[in-house]
Amino acid sequence: MFADTMKCFPRFVREHKECFGDYGFDRAFWPGRQLSMLLFRLGALEFELIPEAKTDDEVPEKEAVRAFHLPVKEIGVHIPSDADISPARVQISFMLANMFFAKYVPQAAVCRYTCESWMMSPALQRLLPQTSRILQFQKHFTITHWEKGSEEDCWQWVFRAAKDCPLEHLPENTSLQRSMKEYLKNGGAVGVAEAVWDGSPFFEVTQI
Repeated sequence: MFADTMKCFPRFVREHKECFGDYGFDRAFWPGRQLSMLLFRLGALEFELIPEAKTDDEVPEKEAVRAFHLPVKEIGVHIPSDADISPARVQISFMLANMFFAKYVPQAAVCRYTCESWMMSPALQRLLPQTSRILQFQKHFTITHWEKGSEEDCWQWVFRAAKDCPLEHLPENTSLQRSMKEYLKNGGAVGVAEAVWDGSPFFEVTQI
C-alpha cells in the first residue's frame, strides 16, 4: 500500500510529459497529503482523510502527525489517471478502504465518501454512452454541487493539454475528446461536480 501510494510521484511526472511535452513536476501542492499520511492508494482509487477544521483559519492538515487522532469530516475519493474503474475494481477499492479505516482510523469508519471531479459532472450524461465506465461509476453518487465556472480539469485530464491551449487546438483522438470539444464549442459546460457515494455496491457477486 505504501509503494502504491508513493507511486504518485512518477505518475505526476508522466502526466506533466503528456500535457506539456517534457518531464517536470508541477504538483508540489498535492503530495503533502500522501507524505502526511492523509491520502492512501487502496487498489484502483485513492482515499483521503479530510479532518474537521477546528477554526475558520486553522487547517488541521498542518498537524499531519496527529492526523489519525483528529476528528474526520469525510473521506475524499480520488481517481488517479491510471485507475481501472471497472465496477469490480472499484468495489475492491471500497472494500479495502472500509477495512483499512475500520482498523487504523476507527473515527473515520462511519464517515461518508465524497468525490469532487470532472468525472462527476452531469454534462457527461450527454457526452458518453450509458455503458461508459465513468457513468457506471458516477451513478453510485448523488451530486451535491456542480461548479461550471472552470474547464481547467477537462483540459488536463481529458485533453492532456495545458490550460492556456485554445479550444480549437484541443486534440480529437478519442470519442470523448471529440464529443466534449464539440459540446464546449457550442457553449456547453462540463466543470467539476461534488458528490456523495450512496452506499450501493459497484459490483454484485452472485452465486449459482
